[in-house]
Amino acid sequence: MLILLADANSEVLAALRLVLEQKQEYKIVGEVKDTIGLFSQITHHCPDVIILDADLHGLKSSRRNSRNPMAELIQTLHMLCPTIYIIALSSLPNKEKDCIQAGANAFFCKSNPPDALFSILQTAYIKTNH
Repeated sequence: MLILLADANSEVLAALRLVLEQKQEYKIVGEVKDTIGLFSQITHHCPDVIILDADLHGLKSSRRNSRNPMAELIQTLHMLCPTIYIIALSSLPNKEKDCIQAGANAFFCKSNPPDALFSILQTAYIKTNH
């Protein structure tokens, strides 16, 4: 499974990489710290999964009246890579509802144990391969 990591925090990226490298079935195709890097990477790779920080740098609406830049970003990502599975990531558990409503397929809280992430990735694998 090809995974793109998107988080502004280098330590979070390193932790995610360390956790995901424990499993051979996961290959990290890129790490980005902002939306510019995200769009650059997604045009080079169409990963199976993006683990996307809900507060990624550069997350702004391009529309004047849009109230949900995360929804706009997710919509654009699906236009660029229609089959992508998006896991929203946040240190705030109460952001889950907003992220799912914005179009994320799943939510992972940074304080959750790695097994919870592996469970989400297993679901992503099933949904993207059937």
